[in-house]
Amino acid sequence: MTTDEIGFLVLGGSFAIAGLILLARSGRGSVETPIEIPGIGFLTGPTAVTIALVLIFLGYHTAAYGGPTGLLNYRVPPRFGWLVYVGGVLAVIGAMLADRIDRRES
Repeated sequence: MTTDEIGFLVLGGSFAIAGLILLARSGRGSVETPIEIPGIGFLTGPTAVTIALVLIFLGYHTAAYGGPTGLLNYRVPPRFGWLVYVGGVLAVIGAMLADRIDRRES
């Protein structure tokens, strides 16, 4: 295993662990009572769940694309890998915008 492969595994694992932690914390939030995430601010439960699932998904695919060949074979084909990351970013942006719009209307 090369140092690049180890780096991608660590990076992907870090994303996935951060997503799992956020997913555990998001269970306490609802639309009416947002939860505070250090460094991000207040998020409603649904937005936190969206961000958590995106982090888990992107963490897995980061490890699958950059890790050792054959370790994680269940992945989007590499030629479409960019769609995974663009879709993840758009999902997070959409969730945060919906959160912000909902707070303005309240």
